[in-house]
Amino acid sequence: EPEKGFTSSLERDLAAILSASMQTVAERVKVQRCLDDLESTLRPRLHPGLPWKISAFGSSMTGFGSRASDVDITVYGFGTGADDNDPATVEDVLRKTRDILRSSGIFATVGIRLRARVPLLKLRYRGDLEVDLTANNT
Repeated sequence: EPEKGFTSSLERDLAAILSASMQTVAERVKVQRCLDDLESTLRPRLHPGLPWKISAFGSSMTGFGSRASDVDITVYGFGTGADDNDPATVEDVLRKTRDILRSSGIFATVGIRLRARVPLLKLRYRGDLEVDLTANNT
């Protein structure tokens, strides 16, 4: 059985490591601002009039994200009449999204992976927040 001093020292060390790696309130606010900016940038130009939605998921939204975590976001519900899982539909949405965001000044396109198992658009928000954007990934 470990000595009492060792255990309390280990607990302090672990608490310090967790505290240093957890997202700060400011980082969580930035994630929400990213979602808001993404929606306000896309809403008027990405299939206007259709009832699509945007949602974040993954560790940054569950509270398990670290300071180095990216943000996982999906846009979905286009109601285009095509199967929402049809790769052509997903590719078209991601390409159009990329084209819209290029001119936004707040999102930089880092890459686009259309042949991945889950196609995605890799973005950088305001220079430092990494974002993985998928389409119809619900």
